[in-house]
Amino acid sequence: MKDILLIDDEPGIRLTFSRILEKEGYRVETAANFAEAKESLSACCPDVVISDIILPGASGIEILKMIKERSPDIPVIMITGEPNIDTAVESVRQGAYDYLSKPINRQQLCGAVASAMEKKWLVDERKRLEEETLKYQRELEDKVRERTRALEELNAFINNVIESISCGLITLDLSGKITMVNTHALEFLHGENKSEIIGQRYDQLFPQDLAQAVGRVIQEADFSRSHEFELGERTIGYNVSPLLDNEQKIRGNVIIMRDISEKKRLERELIQSEKLATLGLLAGKIGHEMRNPLFGILGYAELLESKYPQEEELRQIISQALRLKKMTSDLLMISKPKPPLITSVDLNAVLRETLDFLREVTGQIKYHEVIQKYHPNLPLIQGDKEQLKQMFTNLIINASQAMKDQPAERSILTVGTGIAEEGRLVLAYVQDTGCGIADKDLERIFDPFYTTKGEEGTGLGMAVIREIVNKHHGQIKIESRIGEGTRVLVLLPVG
Repeated sequence: MKDILLIDDEPGIRLTFSRILEKEGYRVETAANFAEAKESLSACCPDVVISDIILPGASGIEILKMIKERSPDIPVIMITGEPNIDTAVESVRQGAYDYLSKPINRQQLCGAVASAMEKKWLVDERKRLEEETLKYQRELEDKVRERTRALEELNAFINNVIESISCGLITLDLSGKITMVNTHALEFLHGENKSEIIGQRYDQLFPQDLAQAVGRVIQEADFSRSHEFELGERTIGYNVSPLLDNEQKIRGNVIIMRDISEKKRLERELIQSEKLATLGLLAGKIGHEMRNPLFGILGYAELLESKYPQEEELRQIISQALRLKKMTSDLLMISKPKPPLITSVDLNAVLRETLDFLREVTGQIKYHEVIQKYHPNLPLIQGDKEQLKQMFTNLIINASQAMKDQPAERSILTVGTGIAEEGRLVLAYVQDTGCGIADKDLERIFDPFYTTKGEEGTGLGMAVIREIVNKHHGQIKIESRIGEGTRVLVLLPVG
């Protein structure tokens, strides 16, 4: 039910208007003057106010001002028995909804009140809608903020996953432009940060050969297998996959790249171990079967040489028998290696003793310039001193043989030691300025019976060296250039 406040100082008007309006379904409260009107407005908030302009104590215009200050949305109908232009203008100026002159009939009164009620309903409805809209807007903003935060967290999680994987990850659009790249991928690209890479074509940033290889995979849609590429001294494994959208349409490509150099090294070592295991079964039998007859041949040949020292054929028999003896020893070393006799070893001392032996006893290196570069505070390692001497002897003899055709001024043998991996490893190296080793030979240099020395070599020396390095839990690396020389680096753990 709608509420009306009727303000008039004439009791008859208050009674008549109240009955008319109550019959129309309104609830009517009356006031005879300004004070009563003010008290009523303080106690309740009517939907419409009807006020006489001329009242005792204060005019209806003052009531109109007070209502508009407190509740500007309440329509106020001003009535008067003395209408004039001034009161009409002032009423309108102060915000009156309507202005009626007495006498007022039922139709005029009810029509003005109904119109005022409709305006009040429209104002209230507008406010309600505004409040609901504001509420929905706030709820929507809260949901948007919550969704945005969830998306940011998801995006951060995805970025963390992408950055945490140990592979290089690159996405391309259909034109070949890079749209996303993780930090690990930067090592394969000609760029220092992501901002200068995003938006550029992959073939402008990849090394040329790698770009061509990736381009062929994309062009041929060869997505079903992994690919490999040699990048300097590293082996790069990469996969290319189509980048699909929600409708399973291809929108670009995803490239995953990783350095598989260590994996390839382990594969080579596994193959080498399998070769050595197979060789060991054969070598053990051959070594034992050959040893006794060989010692007999060598003994009888040396006995004959003592009686017939001028016979060149006897010296050739002894030379070849000694070669077979060394081969037999190497075979037995590979097939049934003796357990190392572990002690604390100074590699500087081992290298010096090895050089002295080869210089003074065998004369193997007397025609070379020898440069020695030893670390002054080299840590000790745990190893078998005699096996390490054997290893360095083989390495230095190999270096010497590689320089046999070099003039004296270019025949330089360098040996040295150092520290690597922040003190966790000791390194020793043997370097020559000889003929160098071809890449195809480097790949097989540790294979048993593989030699580049022709009749002079047994093909077992490097296999023995590697066996000794493995027993000392070390690594061996070889760098070589044809016509410039070779550097063999041995890394062993500090004791």
